[in-house]
Amino acid sequence: SVSPVLLSSSDAFVKVAVPDELDGSIRYHTFPGVPQMTAGKLCRVIAHQFGITNPEDHGLYLLVDGYETCLLANECPDLIRHQLRQAHKAHLFAYKRHEAKIAWPKFTVSSLS
Repeated sequence: SVSPVLLSSSDAFVKVAVPDELDGSIRYHTFPGVPQMTAGKLCRVIAHQFGITNPEDHGLYLLVDGYETCLLANECPDLIRHQLRQAHKAHLFAYKRHEAKIAWPKFTVSSLS
């Protein structure tokens, strides 16, 4: 009886990796997966929640097939996630500093999509 709840709740949230450059860790957080929420709005939510004082230096990135792509402010993570799921593509969203070079664990992308 838990499965339907998990299925519907997983679509209601977007999982985002947020690297901590100070201790070298990567933490995973869930944020509302509102269909109309843009990457720009989600970035503002994340920056506010984590007290990021220079949000213009950060962005929401999409990790697919070992490549990082910074989403444009008007792109919709929920729509992108839906398209990638339909294509059976493992993916991960990450909020990080533009200049940060993160060594993403390989298992992370496949296990969290």
